[in-house]
Amino acid sequence: MLGERDIAGFVQRVAIKLIQPCQLDYERCARFALERDLAARLRHPHIVQLLDCGEGPDGELWYAMELVEGATLPVHCDQRALGLRERVGLLVDLCVAVGHAHRNSNPALRYRSHRMYWLLPMDNSS
Repeated sequence: MLGERDIAGFVQRVAIKLIQPCQLDYERCARFALERDLAARLRHPHIVQLLDCGEGPDGELWYAMELVEGATLPVHCDQRALGLRERVGLLVDLCVAVGHAHRNSNPALRYRSHRMYWLLPMDNSS
């Protein structure tokens, strides 16, 4: 889900993860809290930052993260006609970011790390 936040006139587009109250059982609440807490702790140049979190008026839980617009990694590589060396360099960056997340995460979340929506692709073309 996309959203905007306005802080003193500065408007920023954000990505929002939201869980509706009808989906909130104890296990999902606990997992969401772990995921949110991990996102809040991670500081890495290739991982998006948690910006805000809370509970909506109807009890829905949410958190907002940096919005990264652009192509998927394979499309990014193809659009820039990256060679093998550049593609491997991006893969190394990805592995370093995933390693950072694993070292700083709760083991209960690690098996889901294939969901790498929180990783930032780097534009090494400049």
